[in-house]
Amino acid sequence: MKIKTLQWNIGGGKIRDIDSISTIPESYKIDSLEYIIDFIELHNPDVITLEETHQNGRYNQAEIISYEIGYDYFVNDVYDESHLEAGQGLGQAIISRFPIKSHQFDFFFNPEFQESDLAGNFLTSHDKGITKCDIQVTSNEMIEVGATHFIPFRFFNVDLLDVRNKDLVDSISGLISTNKERYILQGDLNIDSKSIKNYLPKVFNFGMKEVELNSVTTPKNRYYDHVLYKGVKVLKQEIFLDVLTDHYPIVTEFEL
Repeated sequence: MKIKTLQWNIGGGKIRDIDSISTIPESYKIDSLEYIIDFIELHNPDVITLEETHQNGRYNQAEIISYEIGYDYFVNDVYDESHLEAGQGLGQAIISRFPIKSHQFDFFFNPEFQESDLAGNFLTSHDKGITKCDIQVTSNEMIEVGATHFIPFRFFNVDLLDVRNKDLVDSISGLISTNKERYILQGDLNIDSKSIKNYLPKVFNFGMKEVELNSVTTPKNRYYDHVLYKGVKVLKQEIFLDVLTDHYPIVTEFEL
């Protein structure tokens, strides 16, 4: 059986004008969840992982996307206030064509890194975590799917290879690992590398593999978004560089 996944940091559903400069954060100010929905419908993935979703008491982007594409199953975990839009919670979601049988969210250890932005604002690292769901793909086949978003290490000048960050690395490694036979983990890891093995070696000690990136995943030419897997076979992967969001979507096809 084949299963197609989509990984995408949707930046609160904001896109840029086609004539704007893609590397400037201020370019991404147009609210267009419809643009994202159209792309998802075009590529017809079975399972979708999203980061930087927005949710408040009246509005849930993951729920809207799920409804518009005709999928009955979704979860959305809000892990902090949004830095993109006041009044919104920042979250991550899993949307599935297949039934979601269980759902768990866990926070990573947050060292509360601090740094000033270009405007002189003093910023502290957001809470981050991992969402995991058991998904029933057939009557007798289950797979665990994870969605995650790491701290923006580059902004806070954090080197994950520095022994002083061992507690953070151990927290991340322990929570994103699994003892399940089949597992797909996707997310914005904020690790600018084609491979993350050197940064999170413990994750790969128990059968995990990764799809080594063959392209950047952001307009700033960074390799932030990653796909890890266990107990399945990768058939192909495509990264779409022509979108108007500040991360590029990744479509991966697996064989169970």
